[in-house]
Amino acid sequence: MLALALIWSPALLMGFLNWSLSLAFALLVFALWVKLDGKRWRVLPFIPASFVVWLCHVSGWGVLGVMVFGYEWSKRKNWLDWRPFLKPWPLIFPILPMLLGMGANTKVSYGWQVLEYKWAILYKAMRSYDYTLDITSIWVILLVLVAAFALRKIDGRMGWGALLLFVLTLIVPRQIFGGDYADYRLSTTALLTACLAIDWALPLWLVVAAASVFCARLGVTSYVWHRDAQTAKQLIAALDYVPEGARVATAVAIPFHQWKFGPFEHFGSYAVVRRSAMENSNFALPDVHMLSMRDQTYRFADPSHRILYGPDQDIDLRKFRPARHADYLWYIGTRKPVALPDGARIIFSTPNSFLARLASPADLAIPPDEG
Repeated sequence: MLALALIWSPALLMGFLNWSLSLAFALLVFALWVKLDGKRWRVLPFIPASFVVWLCHVSGWGVLGVMVFGYEWSKRKNWLDWRPFLKPWPLIFPILPMLLGMGANTKVSYGWQVLEYKWAILYKAMRSYDYTLDITSIWVILLVLVAAFALRKIDGRMGWGALLLFVLTLIVPRQIFGGDYADYRLSTTALLTACLAIDWALPLWLVVAAASVFCARLGVTSYVWHRDAQTAKQLIAALDYVPEGARVATAVAIPFHQWKFGPFEHFGSYAVVRRSAMENSNFALPDVHMLSMRDQTYRFADPSHRILYGPDQDIDLRKFRPARHADYLWYIGTRKPVALPDGARIIFSTPNSFLARLASPADLAIPPDEG
């Protein structure tokens, strides 16, 4: 019941659906591994199963390997027993296409301020839309896990995997194969598997109390998604004023210390699918995404759309560089900008956004900006 509450993880709420699907498959495949323990033919279904998990997301495939190793390690005869290291061999075959360079980007990075960042992904492991609920949820889960460990109510067959995932959260780089938040996904997964490792017979009222954590998070998420859907209906009407093939510079204003996830941070991408526009909030990493930019005059890609601002900071769109290379400016944010690019004319607006037609260099009688 507690593990269910971790479904609404930062990874899912940021839209990493392929990762979430791979984790779901990994848990099912791991359950099958346990179910077929002792069967001589067990290796046969796990070779194709490992490819299914890997095709969804490489990190889910890694989590599956960690859980299988943890299960086998829990059955070791002594600390020098080397057999658990070889047991997961049926899952190793997806490494072959990776070695051939299929769908892989070599970028690996820990980013900046590593210690501060690692601490943040631990206490934000259940970050969603409400600070109080999220921090309360993680404290409830941590207290239950501590109590279960103290009373020896942790099943080592999954507990070892949870411990290894926690260690990996601390040592894995932030970016692997070009993907971001590789370690952030593991912090929530470590808690989820730790909850699944609890083997504790409890009275019904405590089971209901555990389920209430999930229900509360589901209720908050449902409310926020419904509210944001109404806002999205207003925002999307801006595309009625954008012609096919236009260049759209999206500017999304985001407070520096915002706890909740910004639901409209990549909303500008709708201009691509609905108007075949060139727009600047898309990911476009070599060998990772099929999207590529034909016009290389300016790097029209994520995160050029983000405008981070402090409590007393004005938003001046005259300094917004993507607007110099676009036909339209699509601004999304609750704080109104103090200035627009020279010659810009607002043609559509909502309480949280506006669309402006930008003046061309010829209109302004200045030479085009090559920067």
